[in-house]
Parts: sequence; C-alpha cells; structure tokens
Amino acid sequence: SIKDFLECNIRSRLSP
Repeated sequence: SIKDFLECNIRSRLSP
C-alpha cells in the first residue's frame, strides 16, 4: 500500500 511504501521510504532515508 502507499502508506507502507512511504514508511519504508522514510526508513530507508533515515538509515545510511
């Protein structure tokens, strides 16, 4: 879902 995608994207950006 979009929410899951955005959440994953945010985590990816947060992590180096």
